[in-house]
Amino acid sequence: MTEKHSVMRHSPAAAMPVRLVSARDVRDYADVLRSERQVFAAKLRIARAVLGWSQTELGHRIGLTQRAVHKLEQGGTEPRRATVLAVDDALAEAGLAFAERGDALSVTIRRAAMTPPQKRSGAVPGAAMR
Repeated sequence: MTEKHSVMRHSPAAAMPVRLVSARDVRDYADVLRSERQVFAAKLRIARAVLGWSQTELGHRIGLTQRAVHKLEQGGTEPRRATVLAVDDALAEAGLAFAERGDALSVTIRRAAMTPPQKRSGAVPGAAMR
């Protein structure tokens, strides 16, 4: 019995102070999460508008269904870390980058992202017509 008591006294978990969480702390944390979901939702909507992508196309590029993209754009679903990373990668590849500075959200658009995609005919892009 003494040995068990000794182990518990020296374990890192036993040494950690316990902090009680108030209802206000919980509400504040919930507000932060809600706000971050809304920012992420806005990023998705802005990106799709700039790129001319449908929810289905964005979903295809990041490995989600159209319905999952719709839910994320509504801001009611907390995105998984893998989803956030997939979105960042897809948008960077397409020429978009978002940055948060204080209360502002800015977007950088590379010129290549602003040109309409080439139609898929058999023609070589940029080939001279005779």
